[in-house]
Amino acid sequence: MELEKGSFQLSDLEIRDKLVEKDPMVTRWFFSRKCRPLFVSIIHRVFNYGIDYDEFVNEVYVFLMEDNAHRFRTYDGTGSIFNWMKRTVYRYIIKHEGKLINDEVSMESSLPDQADDCVSIDAESARMDVESMLSLLAQKNERAAYVLRRSMLDEAEPEVIAAELKVKVSNLYNIKARAIALLGEIALGSSIKTQNK
Repeated sequence: MELEKGSFQLSDLEIRDKLVEKDPMVTRWFFSRKCRPLFVSIIHRVFNYGIDYDEFVNEVYVFLMEDNAHRFRTYDGTGSIFNWMKRTVYRYIIKHEGKLINDEVSMESSLPDQADDCVSIDAESARMDVESMLSLLAQKNERAAYVLRRSMLDEAEPEVIAAELKVKVSNLYNIKARAIALLGEIALGSSIKTQNK
């Protein structure tokens, strides 16, 4: 396994095999980093109430690993593993009528413990990822990017941002909600383009 610029150089089938084997490094990388744009997009599109990302990932992981990773084993390499993941997770959500998190799933993480030599995503790396996504968002909607940058990175109060934009706070919340939805679409598109290269 080769690490290059924080990403694994593995084929989709190799990723599947590592996930089935519960390889801690690949599992953490796959669910915490590679699938994040996809999962964030699904959360924002499907749920009209707050969902904790880690709890969502934990439930999806438990579902995929049931019966000796039976569902993961159904992925045969036809198409991207991310498209397969998207279809599989949506089917699961529809089957459960969009109700998460399942009370039967432990609140403690079911993901394998991360090995000591794993690459960790530190605060600076996460900030750079956010900056990168906001730059893409600014190309489509500068005001949306500005609102998210001020609220997420600068941690400015809503009243301050609303005053800067000369809008009501209630309007700001609507702008922010649309900005988050657009960011999710951009993140999902970016993830799929990266995988298809």
